[in-house]
Amino acid sequence: MRGFFTWRAFGTADGWEAAPASAADGAPVTQYTGPVVEAAAPFVQAVPSWCAHTPPGSWIELQVRARMGAHWTNFYRVARWDAALENSARTSLEGQRDAEGRVATDTLVLNTPAAALQVRVQLHAGAGGAPTLERIAVALSAPGEIATSDLALPALELAVPPRAQLDYADGPNICSPTSVSMVLAYWQARTGDAALAPFAERRAVEAIVTPQVYDPAYDGHGNWAFNTAFAAAQGLDAAVRRFGSLAELVPWLAAGVPIIISVAWQPGTLDNAPIPRSAGHLLVVAGFTTGGRVLVADPRGDTEAEVRREYDAAQLEYAWQSVSQGTAYVIHPRGWPVPE
Repeated sequence: MRGFFTWRAFGTADGWEAAPASAADGAPVTQYTGPVVEAAAPFVQAVPSWCAHTPPGSWIELQVRARMGAHWTNFYRVARWDAALENSARTSLEGQRDAEGRVATDTLVLNTPAAALQVRVQLHAGAGGAPTLERIAVALSAPGEIATSDLALPALELAVPPRAQLDYADGPNICSPTSVSMVLAYWQARTGDAALAPFAERRAVEAIVTPQVYDPAYDGHGNWAFNTAFAAAQGLDAAVRRFGSLAELVPWLAAGVPIIISVAWQPGTLDNAPIPRSAGHLLVVAGFTTGGRVLVADPRGDTEAEVRREYDAAQLEYAWQSVSQGTAYVIHPRGWPVPE
C-alpha cells in the first residue's frame, strides 16, 4: 500500500488551526495543527516532507501522530529544519521509541497498522522573522507484495547532467546530495532559472548541497526530507513520495521530471551496478529504453562518463521497492505541469 497527502494552504478553511504554544525548551512558538486525514488503507510508516521559508534564526519542527482504531499515539517529533548554512538548528530527532512506534531518522515507524494521521508544525521565529509554510506532505506505506511492472515502458531520456560522487570529499557517502545536485542542474539547463545557476557548476555538490542536507543526529546526508527541503529552499517544489512501481514514474518522466529513488541490493541482484551491494543508495531515473531497461544517472559511477547507466527494469524495481518501499524525491519548478 502506498498513500500520499499534501497541503499547500494552512488556514482554518483548509482544516488547519493556528495557536500559540510552547516548544520543548519552553520558548513561545506558533503551532499549526492539521486536519485528521483518513488513509485509504492501513499504514505502518509515514514520511513527512515540507517546503518552507525560514528567515535567519528561525526554524520549523515537524510532528506526526497516528490513530489505531479509536486510539491516538502521542505526537512524535520527527525533525527540526532550517535553510541556514551556518549555525543551523537542522536535525532529526531520534531516540523516540515507545510501545506504539519509533522515529527512524526521517520516518515514523509504527508497531501496529494505523488508519489515520495528523501533522503538527511548530514555527520558531528568529531575528529575521517567523517561518512560512508553503507545502507539507506525508508519504504512507505498508509492507506488501512487491509490484512487478508490465515493463511496457516508453522510450525516452531526460538530459540529466552527470555528477560522480567520488569526485568530492566524503564521496562514498554523498549519493543523495549528488543526486539532488544533478536534478537541480537539469532544471537550471531546462528552464534557465538564474536562481539555479550555481548548480550548473560541478562544485555545487560539495560546496552547497552536501553541507546543507547534513543531519548531525543521523551523521549523514541521506535524510530524505532534508534533501527535498533543500531543493524547495531553492525555489522549487519538492516532496518525498512512495510509489508502487516503475510504471508509476512514466507520466512524471513524460512530463520532463526526473525522479530520484532510494534503492538497495545484494551481490548478483542488480546487473551493471557500480558496486556489488548497497544497504541504501540514491540515484536518478532519467528514462527508459525500448528494450525494457531503465536509464539512470547513478552518482556512484567511478567517473562522470560512468554515471549514465542502464539497469534491468525488474531488478531495479525490486531494489527500489524491497527496502525503501518505493521512496522517491520528486523535484520540479513550481507551476510545472505534473501528473498529480
